Amino acid sequence: MRHVGWWCPACARPHEVPLHATDGWIFDGSPEAPTLHPTVIATSSRRGVVEVTCHSRIRAGQIEYLPTSSHALAGQTVAMEPA
Repeated sequence: MRHVGWWCPACARPHEVPLHATDGWIFDGSPEAPTLHPTVIATSSRRGVVEVTCHSRIRAGQIEYLPTSSHALAGQTVAMEPA
């Protein structure tokens, strides 16, 4: 596996990160309740201007949206949607 992805309900789009031994994220391999380290920052932009920042942590099948996110789910935790 070279990448891991999930559906982000806050952004209404998928997020994906690379898994590499030296410079990627660490995934625990659990399909039912995944954990991913470190945190993920995803941005959406239009014409070069960032409109939404999504800063999250995946822990035990839950998406923890950090308060530094700029969307409506900032500071909340939600269950991941099944694939």
